[in-house]
Amino acid sequence: MLCEAEIETLQEEKAALSKEISQLQSTIQFNEQLLEEPDSVLVDANESVDDGGDDGAITDQLLDDSETVTCWTCGSSVAREQIETTIEQLRDAREDRIQERTEINSDLEERRETVSTINESRSEYKRTQRRLDSIDDEIDSRSETIDDLTDEREALTNEIDALETEIDELETEDYSGVLDQHKEVNQLEFKLERKERERDEIDDEISSIEEQTLVNVQ
Repeated sequence: MLCEAEIETLQEEKAALSKEISQLQSTIQFNEQLLEEPDSVLVDANESVDDGGDDGAITDQLLDDSETVTCWTCGSSVAREQIETTIEQLRDAREDRIQERTEINSDLEERRETVSTINESRSEYKRTQRRLDSIDDEIDSRSETIDDLTDEREALTNEIDALETEIDELETEDYSGVLDQHKEVNQLEFKLERKERERDEIDDEISSIEEQTLVNVQ
């Protein structure tokens, strides 16, 4: 993902800047010590560079002229003002790097928040999709129930029509038989009304589920 790649790049830049800041700080501290305690710094440096030479040569050069400092790397005299200027430049460079690192750190936090938001949105999308799938399955099940009830209602309607036809044919026959037929018709009509109420209730449930689905999706 793009944001994750950006985060990795920014982390690498931050690490590089931190290393550079540390190196600059070490250089600044060394040069500050060179100005404050030139004899001890130069003696240590001289011993590490040439153990077989004149141990006091560089230190003597420093002590001979308080306005100059002998470079511990090449042995040449350097004005104290020049070293102070260099230290100031190093400090400015360090501050610039610190500012860059601060800006990169802000960018890192922003990218991490973006990634976190994206992951949360992705998780919410998956949860919503699962709810929608579940609701779709429930609607399908209810629709099948409605189809079954509709078929049953049609069957009952056909049976009532047949009985009414039979009643018409039996109007001239025994009156008690006609009453029985009427009673059966009434029972079937009652059963039909109950089935229709069931179907209406399921229709209402499906409508409610579909309305809730629209709210969740929005």
